Amino acid sequence: MTSARKMESYRGFDLVADQGQGKGMAWKRGSDRFEASGNDADVMLGQLRQEIDAAFPRVVVNLANDADRGDAFAEAYLEAFRRVVAKRKLPDSYRAMLRALVRAPGHQLDDEQLRTAAKFSSVSGVNLHFGTLGLNLFHAMMDLGHQLDLPVTADGKPCHTCAIARQIRPGDRTTPGIWQLYPETVAALRALELD
Repeated sequence: MTSARKMESYRGFDLVADQGQGKGMAWKRGSDRFEASGNDADVMLGQLRQEIDAAFPRVVVNLANDADRGDAFAEAYLEAFRRVVAKRKLPDSYRAMLRALVRAPGHQLDDEQLRTAAKFSSVSGVNLHFGTLGLNLFHAMMDLGHQLDLPVTADGKPCHTCAIARQIRPGDRTTPGIWQLYPETVAALRALELD
């Protein structure tokens, strides 16, 4: 029998499945351990993910619906931002975009204003980096048990930037998009002194 060992991260857990030994395990600091057995590493990883989901049900949050966001969400959102900042030192350009949005009237700016704040040469830099930050926040929220229901872009992909801010107006070739921070984003950035 060949030994296939697979590892992955899932919702903050480290998962390992060793096909040769017929065992799989999931763990994270300060939490329960989960075990699986079988002769297929992919199946064992699937079993471990199911056990984690059963033990820690996700709360689906529709960010467009203010009623879905409450105190528990705000606390998780702050913790998610804290994790993102701790895991990855935020580049000055990210900090500049966030700071500009926090300080803007109504916490909203258009793509061009964000480009200027971050000193990017084009709006595509804003889209790329704001989206990357949103993706990191999206995953941190998943690890904390909050699944963000993000809007989908024209190409069918989730808009990860919407994990940070509401899109007031989509941009196109002639008109810049407009973004507005959620109140929880503003509170988290102020708590972390990123404003």
